[in-house]
Amino acid sequence: MIYKNEIQSSFKAVDVCVRDVLLLMEEHPELSDESLLFKISFVLRELMNNSVEHGNNFDINKRITCEIFYEAPVLKIEISDEGNGFVKNDGYYKALDNDKRERRRGLKLIEDLNFIIEMEKSTIRLNLDIS
Repeated sequence: MIYKNEIQSSFKAVDVCVRDVLLLMEEHPELSDESLLFKISFVLRELMNNSVEHGNNFDINKRITCEIFYEAPVLKIEISDEGNGFVKNDGYYKALDNDKRERRRGLKLIEDLNFIIEMEKSTIRLNLDIS
């Protein structure tokens, strides 16, 4: 495991978490590539900001968990919040608490960065082969 933390639901806490993750990754030569660090920064901000806004509805008393693992050559990221989560249906991610809200921009961009996405309620898992 490279990183594990539970943060409050705020954009400021997300910024601190992302900074800490990037600093830790820079300590590992195989993970310190500039383009990889950019991808990780983008992905973490996208997912955790969504957790703040959509999952936890800006409630700073709710928590977001971030875990990052590296099992060469796969980097694994897991983000959980206290929301109801999403399901994927016909290429769209539908919020379980709002059947009319369809989102795909952020998660589509993450897929386009070659991450494999798995979702289970309010937990999202990403795998990226960095070989």
